[in-house]
Amino acid sequence: MIEKESDRFKIRKAWVLNNGETAGYLLANKRRFVFIYDSDYIVNGGNSIAIGFPKKQRIFSSRHLFPFFSGLLPEGENLAYTCRCLKLDPTDKFNLLQELAQHETIGAITVQKMTAEKTHIAHIPHKQEISNTQNLGEQIAQRRKYFKLSQQDLAEMSGVSPRTVSTIEKGKANPRLSILSKILEPLGFVTTLQERVIHE
Repeated sequence: MIEKESDRFKIRKAWVLNNGETAGYLLANKRRFVFIYDSDYIVNGGNSIAIGFPKKQRIFSSRHLFPFFSGLLPEGENLAYTCRCLKLDPTDKFNLLQELAQHETIGAITVQKMTAEKTHIAHIPHKQEISNTQNLGEQIAQRRKYFKLSQQDLAEMSGVSPRTVSTIEKGKANPRLSILSKILEPLGFVTTLQERVIHE
């Protein structure tokens, strides 16, 4: 079966909670998993959710589901039985987390579905504002490098193609606001619209 380009970069999102408090969010597409700490959680002194997720790093990326999150799921026959009863795909680890780690897990960490009403992630690590659109691409590149992300990484986190990221950083593209927002969100930038006052 041939994988569609749109499916390859389609991104899924879920909240990660620590004792009911939003600690961050988990992103996934068919190529990568990403965990990002919530900025308010960091500012308010929340603890790292696990040894492998120190807060100072803020963004974590992996080709496979992080072992910590895999540990929140049942294993072996227990997992097989649960999947049969709930008609879940045992190979879709992201969906299993959303379905099986919502309320009761071994520790304090739970994973909640991000509903359609909450798909816009409001809490992003170290929010910044872009006021000068002329050097937008340069600012995106600087922020990406600050988090030690490649263009491929940012593309997979944003749900766009690497070529889109590259052309925007080079200032050779005039992207739609929806595409631009997808790229800016994981980097901690805020996109807002302001009405221009026209004086007659």
